[in-house]
Amino acid sequence: MEYYREGWAQTLDPHFKELKLQEELEEHVRYLAGKIGERNYQSYHNLQRTISYICEYWARVGYQVQAQHYEVDGRQFTNLWVEIEGSTRPQEIVVVGAHYDSVVGTPGADDNASAVAGLLALSGRAHGKRGECTLRFVAFANEEPPFFMSPTMGSLVYARGCQARGDDIQAMVCLEMLGYYCEKQPETLGLLPERGDFIALVGNPQSEELVKRAARAFHQTVKFPLQAAAPCTNLVPYASFSDHWSFWQCGYPAFMVTDTGPMRNPHYHLPSDLPETLDYERMTMVVFGVEGVLQALRDCHDLQNE
Repeated sequence: MEYYREGWAQTLDPHFKELKLQEELEEHVRYLAGKIGERNYQSYHNLQRTISYICEYWARVGYQVQAQHYEVDGRQFTNLWVEIEGSTRPQEIVVVGAHYDSVVGTPGADDNASAVAGLLALSGRAHGKRGECTLRFVAFANEEPPFFMSPTMGSLVYARGCQARGDDIQAMVCLEMLGYYCEKQPETLGLLPERGDFIALVGNPQSEELVKRAARAFHQTVKFPLQAAAPCTNLVPYASFSDHWSFWQCGYPAFMVTDTGPMRNPHYHLPSDLPETLDYERMTMVVFGVEGVLQALRDCHDLQNE
């Protein structure tokens, strides 16, 4: 396992001002986890309301929304995406994605309305701005149990579709829980700092260079505590616990951006995972940092081997 910390900012940027972005992120979270609430295969109506919310947002921005439908036990589930075609290397694709379902019994403010909010805000800010590679924003169905790491997990269905088409995905950025920060982590496994005030970039050994590149771009964009690692997932199983895992299964380099969820957030997978528990100022800084990562990746030559 390798961690990459040296020379990176460990304090918040006192001059950071992105109030409009912060307001948008909080609005998305409060709608998804507050007005809609629990959204999954058991709360199927709310899952459909979430699909409508995402589609309506993207349509208002000016995107043409694409959908991949698939069936599980007689019910239809849907992955959604929009993209900005690259200017010089459109066949090369950078994917950023987040799952929009919540686990049964929780409104899922951090897991995963915070990440969907980030996905939507990033897509809105990117609209009309072309880079060298194609930038694709994807909202995945069915990340949570009983679909997790199964053939019906939305991101695995999507990644296998990309593989079958021969999509040249140079990098996949998985947004997974972006909004919870605390002074002390309940559990560190002896690997992470005791303070839960950082964001983590987590890949696998095959994605190590991508993680390093993303970490540099994040640091150059915003001053925010950052930890980045590319561990062997048999040693740190949590490192694979989201939609980036699906892209690994199809041979694509991918990493997760996360607040470390169950290692930090006492509301994880509980009814108390509510919008008012999140730190929107820190969440905004993280999303702004991810924006810098995406800009660097979509304009970087030879992402996998440089």
